[in-house]
Amino acid sequence: MRDIFISHSSIDKPTIVRKLTEELRALGLDVWLDEDAILCGDNILDQIEQGVQNSLCVVLILTSSFFKSNWSSLELGLARADKLGTHIIPVLSGITLEDVAKKYAFLAAQKYISLDSLGISEGARILAKTVEILKDRKRKVEPLDYQSAVRKLNNFDTPGSNTVSILVNDYAQVCKIN
Repeated sequence: MRDIFISHSSIDKPTIVRKLTEELRALGLDVWLDEDAILCGDNILDQIEQGVQNSLCVVLILTSSFFKSNWSSLELGLARADKLGTHIIPVLSGITLEDVAKKYAFLAAQKYISLDSLGISEGARILAKTVEILKDRKRKVEPLDYQSAVRKLNNFDTPGSNTVSILVNDYAQVCKIN
């Protein structure tokens, strides 16, 4: 699973997106960026959908150009529709929260990062810290992995049918996730 999917307007790629991606990667994050992930001959829509689904969070680089981009709207829609609970992080640049609320009212209630006040480097550090916290949260709620389930099962002399059923269900969930 990737750490971050970067949703952006291609107009912002040279001024914001590449610099932010470079900072995030320097901080050790695995970042999905279209120009690196989509190869010649790939179905663009399929690659974007897989990128969103296989990322811990989707970072929206919200600019006036983002609001005009059909691809950005599609990526946001995919992130919102993701049943795995993709974390959406708004990152504002050159716009206000009021601008965001006019276009995407639901985003106005989310905590956001403003590159105008923080700069790209500090924004990247905040994103890296957020990803680490999200990973910790995810580890706390994930079902038992297979080895843990086997160890738990082996610790019972005569496990009841409820215990075996719970462990089998946990193992099935792990298989679905992986």
